[in-house]
Amino acid sequence: EYWVNIKRDAVNQAEDFWHRQRAPSPEDIRKLPARPHIRDFRKLTESPDYGISKMERPVADLGDGFKSEQQDNEKVVQEFRLRSYQLEGVNWLLFNWYNRRSCILADEMGLGKTIQSTGFLHQLYELPQTQI
Repeated sequence: EYWVNIKRDAVNQAEDFWHRQRAPSPEDIRKLPARPHIRDFRKLTESPDYGISKMERPVADLGDGFKSEQQDNEKVVQEFRLRSYQLEGVNWLLFNWYNRRSCILADEMGLGKTIQSTGFLHQLYELPQTQI
């Protein structure tokens, strides 16, 4: 039957992918931008404010004569803050990143892993050394 070999074939393809991977050469590693030193790590003590971006976004003209009115974002801005355990998760991700350690953020469902990951990426974006 068709379904019999699907799992076996997918496993073989995945294993083949990892067998073909090579470690980066020392020359490639030297080309990477330097990360900040662990001494530069500062634990976040309070959550940054998150909400609607203040960046102005242009409205597309689709050529159909319809003009969309831009919303005044100033009236609908709502700020969100991380909860204490989410802030601790962001600090843990940052600490591991500064130490060049791989990590996996795992907890119960619904505790905000997505916002913690987004907060972590936002903190990296704020660092001038990361050049994101």
